[in-house]
Amino acid sequence: MLRMPWLKVEKSMPMPRYIIYHCPISDHLSVIHPQAAGQDKLASARSAVVDAEVRARQAAVDQYNDAKATLEHKYAEGKATADHKVKEAKSGWFSWWRWGNTQADETKRRAAGKAAEMAEEARKEADKHSSG
Repeated sequence: MLRMPWLKVEKSMPMPRYIIYHCPISDHLSVIHPQAAGQDKLASARSAVVDAEVRARQAAVDQYNDAKATLEHKYAEGKATADHKVKEAKSGWFSWWRWGNTQADETKRRAAGKAAEMAEEARKEADKHSSG
């Protein structure tokens, strides 16, 4: 910020259109337009605010996209795991069901075989008693 100790400005004084400033170090004159300088500062501040807003929005969008991608990935993993568990459960159930059917068929065959054996024994006994 440019300091001008020699310039006394009263609050009631209107803002000057320009100020001529003699720099004692470089020994040259500068023309300062206070209103333009203030507008430049205001424009710079607005630009900084807009830039910060754009960066904040972009950061929020990036965070949202990251969260969405992570969620979709986790969902796909969970679904794949659940599908795998369902397949395992079904294969286990079908395996038990097939085993149960096999056992039932085998038991039916055994029972039919036993019934045939008993019928044969009964026929032999009947033949023994009828012939003898």
